Amino acid sequence: MGFSDTVKKHALSASGNECSAPGCSALIFDPDETTLLGQVAHIKGNRPGSARYDADQSDDERQSYANAIVLCGTHHPIVDNLANVDRYPADIIRKWKTSHEADIAGRRAGSWLRSPNSITQFENGEQLNIHYWLDANGRPQLYDDKQFAQSEAAFQLYVWLSDLTDFLRMIDATTAPEPNASDGGQLAYVRTQATRFASNPEMMFAHLIEWFTILEDVTFGEFIAAIIQPRPELADYERQREDVARRAEAMQRERATQPRRINWRGSR
Repeated sequence: MGFSDTVKKHALSASGNECSAPGCSALIFDPDETTLLGQVAHIKGNRPGSARYDADQSDDERQSYANAIVLCGTHHPIVDNLANVDRYPADIIRKWKTSHEADIAGRRAGSWLRSPNSITQFENGEQLNIHYWLDANGRPQLYDDKQFAQSEAAFQLYVWLSDLTDFLRMIDATTAPEPNASDGGQLAYVRTQATRFASNPEMMFAHLIEWFTILEDVTFGEFIAAIIQPRPELADYERQREDVARRAEAMQRERATQPRRINWRGSR
């Protein structure tokens, strides 16, 4: 028995994809490799006879995130060598983990709110599906399951807000008293979007509540910083939005150049 994939990804994410040994910043995951360059190791040993094994520890405790530390291929065998147990007791290894993860958390803030990449690698012969992003230094960083869900929710919320903005822009552009025949495409767009937003408001608000719940510990500033970053997977979507904006502006300019018509109906 070993760590679950959820625990492994949590540990890899919290470690900043670096070895937790003091003074070591060796990468553990490299997207150019097929296997991890290090391991998610047990602070207290996984089985009888292994380094720092604690018979009083339950199986759940033994395979928990609290008992997991990320080490590179150099430090893991040194720490787990039975001849070095006195030099590397569990308390010392746990301090490595706590100190390293605190340092990573202080450096990271909300920088992980960006487009995820996906890859499959192997750790100790077992397949591990990884979602990651590249930090400001170009080093790959891993999402844990919660961060990945938050990144996806931020993306969905961004798309929804963008669609709503486009809808309101097109409403403003198509409210002329007597639209031209050329406005047909824009009017059709408005009708389609109106149907989309109004046909099932309960589902729309359910989605909003779900996204905001997932994003509960993401600050507004982090969300704004995330949505203004270039997102390659949105290239086609953004081109469509720019086309909508151009059409709306063109219609507004055309309306501004047309003479205003006065309705004399009912006058005496």
